[in-house]
Amino acid sequence: MGVNAFYGVIGALCCLSGIFLNLFSIPAFYKGRRHISNKFYLLMVVCDVTTSISQLLFPYFRFNGNSAGPFDNAIFCSIMGVSYSMSSHLSVLFVALQSIIRTTSLVWPFHRIRRTPLIVFIVMSVMSEVCIAILPFMYGKPYKYYEKVTSCNFSLQEITTPHTLTYHVLLAVTGVIPILWPAIPIVVSCLASVFILVVRKSDSVGGTACEEHTSRYKRSASITITIITIVYIVLNVPYWIYLSMFLVNFTGASEYFGRNDPDNLLYTFFNPVSILLNAGLNPIVYIIRMRKVRKSITWLLGNVYYGALSAIRGSTSSQGAAASLTQDSIVVKEPSVVVRMKRISCPAVVQPGRFSRGNNLSGSTAGFKKLSMASFTSGSVTGSEIS
Repeated sequence: MGVNAFYGVIGALCCLSGIFLNLFSIPAFYKGRRHISNKFYLLMVVCDVTTSISQLLFPYFRFNGNSAGPFDNAIFCSIMGVSYSMSSHLSVLFVALQSIIRTTSLVWPFHRIRRTPLIVFIVMSVMSEVCIAILPFMYGKPYKYYEKVTSCNFSLQEITTPHTLTYHVLLAVTGVIPILWPAIPIVVSCLASVFILVVRKSDSVGGTACEEHTSRYKRSASITITIITIVYIVLNVPYWIYLSMFLVNFTGASEYFGRNDPDNLLYTFFNPVSILLNAGLNPIVYIIRMRKVRKSITWLLGNVYYGALSAIRGSTSSQGAAASLTQDSIVVKEPSVVVRMKRISCPAVVQPGRFSRGNNLSGSTAGFKKLSMASFTSGSVTGSEIS
């Protein structure tokens, strides 16, 4: 198997996983959208799906000698190029913010994240990515297909003269900084999270059942985000080093890679193969680590199966079985801890990192409320009430 065929197989598998498994995980995250972590998971899923769709033809090109194919159409090529540029850059941003927020909740469990500054920062970041994506159109140079890298992109050499100050500034702004600057908080947050998870013992050893469950739930969520961050770092560190070499010494890096990688196979692995791998592996981590995602996929596939069965057989019994399969009957709620029906007074722990319009917690009892006996259903406390 040649390199092109290998890239084609990897690209096809990652595109399928990045599209379908991410789409199947959306109901689980949307159901818990009131938590800030699930909001960012939804944004990451949207970016991963967009990245996978924009590179859906990558396997086709690799199996057909990198011919342009549908990308001969300038409009189609521009749409795919803009989509890939924005989604790949924004994905880095959302991973960084997710890592920072989770690390903050580990260090300061009762710190509340202000909604307004976060939204303003995200909106400004999206606007900057839009400006980067439409930059070639401002110079009258639309996106076009580049055979060696098998993607629609724009060349700075067609916008400005190479090796000038303007060229280096545009290279840093459009290609290097959007990828590299989130790398610093991602790496720092990942190291801090690993250190805290390894060194720090359970926050509620010897405490009540509610406190012990909440500690386990937070720890599990932190481990999941840390795994996603580690996967991202492993797949993108080589690309960061590659971009840094061009930022430090563009002429030397161009000559070195032009001499040792004339077919751009190394660059193609960094971008888009490694980015597609990241988009395809994220939903697999969700499935392995998150029970709610597994139940969501089971529910969706179950409905598809019984719907198809009803359409084929057309029988009343099959229609009844499909109608009885509802999300509420198969999706298991958030992790729960069994509590006997006794006189129990358990303070509901404030979700770390939840959006807040007000100030941070103040006072020894601020932000707490007592769970009434009405909160106990069938002798259990649902995760949404204590997580």
